[in-house]
Amino acid sequence: MSDRAFAQLSELLSAEREAIRSAAFDVLDDLAAQKAQIFATLMRGKPDRDQMAGINRQMADNQTLLAAAITGIKAARSRIETLRQVRQELSVYDQSGQMAKVTALHPGMEKKA
Repeated sequence: MSDRAFAQLSELLSAEREAIRSAAFDVLDDLAAQKAQIFATLMRGKPDRDQMAGINRQMADNQTLLAAAITGIKAARSRIETLRQVRQELSVYDQSGQMAKVTALHPGMEKKA
Protein backbone atom coordinates (compact mmCIF):
# COMPACT_ATOMS: atom_id res chain seq x y z
CA MET A 1 0.00 0.00 0.00
CA SER A 2 2.83 2.37 0.83
CA ASP A 3 4.44 2.13 -2.63
CA ARG A 4 1.09 2.78 -4.27
CA ALA A 5 0.46 5.79 -2.00
CA PHE A 6 3.90 7.20 -2.82
CA ALA A 7 3.23 6.76 -6.53
CA GLN A 8 -0.14 8.50 -6.21
CA LEU A 9 1.42 11.33 -4.24
CA SER A 10 4.19 11.74 -6.78
CA GLU A 11 1.60 11.89 -9.57
CA LEU A 12 -0.39 14.51 -7.65
CA LEU A 13 2.72 16.59 -7.09
CA SER A 14 3.50 16.39 -10.81
CA ALA A 15 -0.07 17.48 -11.60
CA GLU A 16 0.33 20.32 -9.10
CA ARG A 17 3.56 21.40 -10.80
CA GLU A 18 1.87 21.48 -14.20
CA ALA A 19 -1.11 23.38 -12.78
CA ILE A 20 1.20 26.03 -11.32
CA ARG A 21 3.22 26.28 -14.53
CA SER A 22 0.07 26.71 -16.62
CA ALA A 23 -1.55 29.13 -14.11
CA ALA A 24 -4.45 26.75 -13.48
CA PHE A 25 -4.63 27.80 -9.83
CA ASP A 26 -8.28 26.79 -9.52
CA VAL A 27 -7.34 23.09 -9.35
CA LEU A 28 -4.84 23.51 -6.51
CA ASP A 29 -7.49 23.25 -3.78
CA ASP A 30 -8.67 19.89 -5.08
CA LEU A 31 -5.10 18.65 -5.36
CA ALA A 32 -4.37 19.78 -1.80
CA ALA A 33 -7.33 17.80 -0.46
CA GLN A 34 -6.17 14.70 -2.33
CA LYS A 35 -2.61 15.15 -1.05
CA ALA A 36 -3.89 15.41 2.53
CA GLN A 37 -5.71 12.09 2.18
CA ILE A 38 -2.63 10.37 0.82
CA PHE A 39 -0.42 11.87 3.54
CA ALA A 40 -2.82 10.53 6.15
CA THR A 41 -2.51 7.08 4.59
CA LEU A 42 1.29 7.31 4.53
CA MET A 43 1.53 8.44 8.14
CA ARG A 44 -0.39 5.37 9.36
CA GLY A 45 2.60 3.26 8.36
CA LYS A 46 6.32 3.84 8.46
CA PRO A 47 7.27 5.87 5.35
CA ASP A 48 10.42 4.87 3.48
CA ARG A 49 13.17 7.46 3.92
CA ASP A 50 14.28 7.43 0.27
CA GLN A 51 10.75 7.75 -1.04
CA MET A 52 10.07 10.61 1.40
CA ALA A 53 13.22 12.38 0.18
CA GLY A 54 11.89 12.26 -3.38
CA ILE A 55 8.49 13.58 -2.25
CA ASN A 56 10.18 16.36 -0.26
CA ARG A 57 12.16 17.34 -3.36
CA GLN A 58 9.01 17.53 -5.48
CA MET A 59 7.24 19.56 -2.79
CA ALA A 60 10.17 21.98 -2.52
CA ASP A 61 10.20 22.44 -6.30
CA ASN A 62 6.46 23.14 -6.30
CA GLN A 63 6.85 25.59 -3.43
CA THR A 64 9.51 27.46 -5.41
CA LEU A 65 7.26 27.58 -8.47
CA LEU A 66 4.32 28.77 -6.39
CA ALA A 67 6.41 31.51 -4.77
CA ALA A 68 7.53 32.67 -8.22
CA ALA A 69 3.92 32.67 -9.45
CA ILE A 70 2.82 34.75 -6.45
CA THR A 71 5.66 37.22 -7.08
CA GLY A 72 4.65 37.48 -10.74
CA ILE A 73 0.99 38.02 -9.88
CA LYS A 74 1.91 40.76 -7.39
CA ALA A 75 4.09 42.46 -9.99
CA ALA A 76 1.32 42.30 -12.59
CA ARG A 77 -1.22 43.65 -10.10
CA SER A 78 1.12 46.52 -9.23
CA ARG A 79 1.67 47.35 -12.91
CA ILE A 80 -2.07 47.30 -13.63
CA GLU A 81 -2.69 49.62 -10.66
CA THR A 82 0.01 51.99 -11.91
CA LEU A 83 -1.57 52.06 -15.36
CA ARG A 84 -4.98 52.70 -13.82
CA GLN A 85 -3.61 55.62 -11.85
CA VAL A 86 -1.94 57.08 -14.93
CA ARG A 87 -5.25 56.90 -16.75
CA GLN A 88 -7.26 58.46 -13.90
CA GLU A 89 -4.83 61.00 -12.47
CA LEU A 90 -2.48 63.64 -13.75
CA SER A 91 0.71 64.46 -11.82
CA VAL A 92 1.57 68.16 -11.88
CA TYR A 93 3.67 70.55 -9.85
CA ASP A 94 1.88 73.19 -7.82
CA GLN A 95 2.99 76.80 -7.28
CA SER A 96 5.34 75.80 -4.48
CA GLY A 97 7.05 73.16 -6.63
CA GLN A 98 5.47 70.20 -4.86
CA MET A 99 4.04 67.33 -6.85
CA ALA A 100 0.26 67.22 -6.80
CA LYS A 101 -2.25 64.79 -8.28
CA VAL A 102 -5.16 66.09 -10.33
CA THR A 103 -8.05 63.81 -11.15
CA ALA A 104 -8.52 63.60 -14.89
CA LEU A 105 -11.85 65.20 -15.75
CA HIS A 106 -11.84 63.89 -19.30
CA PRO A 107 -10.58 60.33 -19.78
CA GLY A 108 -9.43 61.21 -23.27
CA MET A 109 -7.39 64.19 -22.05
CA GLU A 110 -4.09 64.39 -23.90
CA LYS A 111 -1.00 64.52 -21.71
CA LYS A 112 2.15 66.23 -22.95
CA ALA A 113 5.48 66.71 -21.27
